[in-house]
Amino acid sequence: MTVTMSEPTHIGDDTVQAKLTPTEYFSFAQSLEFIEDSGANNHLDQIDVKATTLERPIYLNDKLFWIRLESQDGHTIEMTLTAPEGQEIPNQADVDAAAQWANRRFWLDVDMEAVKKALVTDKYGEELVTRFFPARPANYPSAWEALIKSVIHSQIFPGFAAKLDDYLCRNYGTEVKFKGETYHMVPTPEQLLNAIPEDLQAASFSRQKADYLTTIPKQMTEDPAMYDFEAMLDLDPEVAVKRLKGLHGVGDWTAQNTVMRGLPHLDAFIDEKATRATLTPYYGKEDKLTKKQAKEAVERFSPYRAFACYYTYMKHFNME
Repeated sequence: MTVTMSEPTHIGDDTVQAKLTPTEYFSFAQSLEFIEDSGANNHLDQIDVKATTLERPIYLNDKLFWIRLESQDGHTIEMTLTAPEGQEIPNQADVDAAAQWANRRFWLDVDMEAVKKALVTDKYGEELVTRFFPARPANYPSAWEALIKSVIHSQIFPGFAAKLDDYLCRNYGTEVKFKGETYHMVPTPEQLLNAIPEDLQAASFSRQKADYLTTIPKQMTEDPAMYDFEAMLDLDPEVAVKRLKGLHGVGDWTAQNTVMRGLPHLDAFIDEKATRATLTPYYGKEDKLTKKQAKEAVERFSPYRAFACYYTYMKHFNME
């Protein structure tokens, strides 16, 4: 299924507007709440759940824009794209790229009836659907950000992780200005090549994280074809996970989180303590599921294992 987009309309010398119509059962307010609850937001996101808006600076086609997404009816999204002063008004390719970004972040094109059909294959899946359908979780702004945040945030408190994020963006990301405000973009792999492990450690990054954050960008820039996120989206999710695990310091959880919530891939599943604990009463013959048992248990939900995983997290944390 696809997202329907209206013909773009110029509403000024620097702004273009279009309407996106997602597939059935979409709630933008619910998706925005999920971003805040799940940690998929970053310092650039300006979210107002009550007004159902998200605004932020964004790079599209190597150009900077200000994007605003707003839902006035709870379903259709009004997308506004504004160019900075001195830059040409967004063209059709820019609008298409913005729509694609919104689609990936919010899974606007998913056939939710197909998701339901894939999940109600047993009692566990039926319970997930009864409790959480048609929730449509939100993803990270990009696969690169999912990867870098997974590395930074692993095994540390959220508040401390946010300080490390801010340091990285302020010291290595591009500084941009919009509407009189200054923003620091997430540094690209190329920009992180300038990072020095000792400097990162002095800024409270652990020795291991400093090592990973300086080695991963080098690996990615030396072999861009191997770590092309667009190409990875077309791979089997297990192949994409295996490829990412070739990066220094990237284990199963970081790779799976990047593939499921960053690419994003509809048929990926994150195997970790929380998901296994929730699956165990339904599929475990002993106190704990093995990695193999967990993998076999969720294969029944293909090709929508990502939704089974999101709903499993929601069940684990008693979210509604």
